[in-house]
Amino acid sequence: MAQELIIRTLKRLGFEEVDIRVYVFLAKAGSHSVSETARTLQIRKSRVLLSIQRLTRLGVVSDDHSQIMSFSVLPFDEVLDKFASSKIAQARSIQLNKDQLLLHWKMMMEQ
Repeated sequence: MAQELIIRTLKRLGFEEVDIRVYVFLAKAGSHSVSETARTLQIRKSRVLLSIQRLTRLGVVSDDHSQIMSFSVLPFDEVLDKFASSKIAQARSIQLNKDQLLLHWKMMMEQ
């Protein structure tokens, strides 16, 4: 039950299945290389590398500078805070620009 809730939440935040496996592994096991992660999770190295790149773009994985070519993850509470802040900022932006967006939408529909 708890694991299902975490998985659903991470999917809603944009994580793919392999991203979730990689994130959870690194969160539990600590900093690891792509090769170590791939071997442990029994996922092709290229898929793990793509996942690391996606998670890095999301801001939840970073290079572990204390070890060569190893990666570590942002703690889960910080991941939640990061995405919550981002969604709040997006909602504010939409609200601030709502009138202009609706005007442009109306003009587009009339064309």
